[in-house]
Amino acid sequence: MSTFADLSTGEKEELLVSLSALVCADCGVDCTEEAMTAVIAASGAKVADHWVPVFASTIAQVGGVDTFTPAPGSGGGGGGGGGGGGGGAADGGGRKPKKPREPRAPVEREPNSVYLKGVPAECADADIEAALGGFGTTTSVSHRQGRNFAFAVFDSADAMNSAVAGGMCIINGDDVTIEPRN
Repeated sequence: MSTFADLSTGEKEELLVSLSALVCADCGVDCTEEAMTAVIAASGAKVADHWVPVFASTIAQVGGVDTFTPAPGSGGGGGGGGGGGGGGAADGGGRKPKKPREPRAPVEREPNSVYLKGVPAECADADIEAALGGFGTTTSVSHRQGRNFAFAVFDSADAMNSAVAGGMCIINGDDVTIEPRN
């Protein structure tokens, strides 16, 4: 077993976000991004921007913190398990086995497409188009409300390359990273 000091920064941040979810649940508060961020801020800690939205979204998708972070000994996680008849990780711990996924067909990526990281969660496509306008004309923007990323397609390789070379833009006051889309 490692000590907290032995953990990497990412492992410490993941642990802090997990604990913030448990604190929210223990206090009877929904595990929203806002609530978990408030718990982390109140602790005096800081975590990378991507952790809280990932955990909050996952907790919402699985139906709550009790499903996402099962009690010790209930078989969640990679081992230990077994306490109090909860079953160990090896026997599934009472969880349903996951169905194997069908392989996905390769996705055709649009040429001249970029990935935008750090997009304000509540911004309009027009805000993204305006911010990218200095690099060239966009033919489409894909951003789901509440998400901190987006995709944009430029009308030319020169415009896309200009945006990637610039590396960033500002959308609604937030610095946004521009990368080529994989």
